[in-house]
Amino acid sequence: MAEKLAIAGGKPVRGEDNPLPSVFPRRIPQRAYELTREVLDKGFSFDRFSLMVERFERKLAEVSGSKYAIAVHNCTAALHAAIAALDCEAGDEIIVSAISDFGSAEGIVSERLVPVFADVDELTGVTTAEDIEKVITKRTRAIIVVHFYGQMCDMDPIMELANRRNIPVFEDIAQAPFVKYKGRLAGTIGLAGAFSFAPEKTISIDGLGALITDDEEFARLVRLYSQTRGVEKEIEGFGRVHSRLGINFRPDQLRCALGIAQLEAFPEKLERRIELGEALTEKLSHIEGITPCRSPNKEIGHGYWLYSFQIEEDRFKCSRDDFAQALRAEGLKDCGLARYYLLPESMAMLHKGTKEYNKLVKTIPRLAEREYSGDMTPKAKRHLDRTIRWCWTDKYTEQDVEDMARAIKKVAEYYRQ
Repeated sequence: MAEKLAIAGGKPVRGEDNPLPSVFPRRIPQRAYELTREVLDKGFSFDRFSLMVERFERKLAEVSGSKYAIAVHNCTAALHAAIAALDCEAGDEIIVSAISDFGSAEGIVSERLVPVFADVDELTGVTTAEDIEKVITKRTRAIIVVHFYGQMCDMDPIMELANRRNIPVFEDIAQAPFVKYKGRLAGTIGLAGAFSFAPEKTISIDGLGALITDDEEFARLVRLYSQTRGVEKEIEGFGRVHSRLGINFRPDQLRCALGIAQLEAFPEKLERRIELGEALTEKLSHIEGITPCRSPNKEIGHGYWLYSFQIEEDRFKCSRDDFAQALRAEGLKDCGLARYYLLPESMAMLHKGTKEYNKLVKTIPRLAEREYSGDMTPKAKRHLDRTIRWCWTDKYTEQDVEDMARAIKKVAEYYRQ
């Protein structure tokens, strides 16, 4: 007989007296106090190369093995600056994964370009070369691949396709910093990689982003757009001249100080979260009707920003939402479905008839040629409809992982058909 669920009055696997560790508050390394004190003691300067910004960029370039790193406000700004550095005309197309955060696509629309959503692998939730190729047109100017959950895309086929079609690839590594693909770091395989150091991300700062690349001219254009507001030179007797459009995405020195400290402390934390994530994946693989959302190819790394698994609803006498609700009662309080990551659906300003759409279509007339909805990427929609996920943390212990597996098995056995 199945054990009584907490939601039905039974004893939870992890109750209020013994909760699972929370992702927040994030741990701040002692080194961060030293570096921020250095900024405060020296005082602020207008020169962006003073104190911490350049040091943070050098550190990030060093640890990523990249020639250039450009610090900006956040990952949204990093991708926006990357898109702005391209030689695009209004109405050109940028391909982006259908499953991601809004920030992956914001820069496309802001630069008066057309977002084209590529469908995804139904298990992992990340896009594939096959899905990208289906939506490439003569107007395609770039591809943004999103290593969602921390799961890397299969990059070799994507790069082969992109190189054959002469299309640059940007990697959104907000959820997969320093995760490896066949020995190569996320963000170093395409033309550029965009980092997020938001409070909830794997490398946690109070908001910061960056772009890494090995291309000198591309790095110059990104910096021109994001840090100098388009100023390339100053004329004697006149002053600065803005030769291109640009936005002030310059980061502040205090966050860069925190960033240096977190980059120094990060490798051990990443190793730990991967170790724990792989342990849970192994345990869940033995529960009938439960499938971890992890590529079976172990050379394609997973950084476990989010942990995710799918349930085969026809194996259980409950909905996926009911399954998640029962898990929360067992102590996995933050788990649930996240259908809002379906960009063609959540970006409602692209839906015809809305006030924002009517404004956008005046500046991007080619938007009218498309009908945006979640139905345009059916595999992405099905993936999100059947996937339960929660934020992962290196604070977990082996016992925590054991208890999470026990809670999932308990709910599965209770609801099994």
